[in-house]
Amino acid sequence: MRRLVVPEASLAEGALALPKELAHYVRDVLRLGEGAGLLLLDGAGGEAEAELRAVDKKQVTLQVGPVRRTPAPSPALVLLQAVGKGDKMDQVVRQATELGVAEVVPVLTARAVARQEGRVERWRTICEDAVRVAGHRHRPRIAEVTPLTEALAGAPEGLRLALALDAAAPLAQRLAEAEPGVPITVLVGPEGGLTPDEVAEARAVGFLAAHLGDRTLRTETAGPAVLAIVAFWAGRLGGHLGA
Repeated sequence: MRRLVVPEASLAEGALALPKELAHYVRDVLRLGEGAGLLLLDGAGGEAEAELRAVDKKQVTLQVGPVRRTPAPSPALVLLQAVGKGDKMDQVVRQATELGVAEVVPVLTARAVARQEGRVERWRTICEDAVRVAGHRHRPRIAEVTPLTEALAGAPEGLRLALALDAAAPLAQRLAEAEPGVPITVLVGPEGGLTPDEVAEARAVGFLAAHLGDRTLRTETAGPAVLAIVAFWAGRLGGHLGA
């Protein structure tokens, strides 16, 4: 069944007239007609099956069935990702969303790219599409571009990890030592990595350095790779807790 992400406030049992952009998508992109079924998601845990009742150039109307609510997955995964060059962050946002992250914080570091005008809205659009494709019931928050110090201070209490090639412990060890169910925050540096001062700053607020072995990953690969490992360890992606 095709999926459609609708505004949270509009998901309720009964008749629903789609907003202009969603109507265009259903009518002109998906080319669905009357009687077709859709799975509606609101990005906040709500989902409902719906049937197209009227499709014309002016309006697309659905009949929405009972709404089901799904709690947010636990533990919550948060990615603090240093902003890279070009469209690297586009890839990170899409893959992190597909993997079930709760929040992505684009971070400015000493070696990160500072100019990101207009990019946050693009990343949020990419996130919305990834929610639809993956069928996630919860849309992650895509934060504004944030200086490192502020991002570190805003990380939730729980397991805080900073990727570093020279870390004393592997990621698996850090996960094994974590308390069950606590939020897990991962800090990933830019091309060239975090500076020694930035690593020290992260450690000062409770971040533990962790490595992925002897491989050097690109910044746009490292974050999603860690999220996939953590998600599997947490019982998602076909894994089981403590895998």
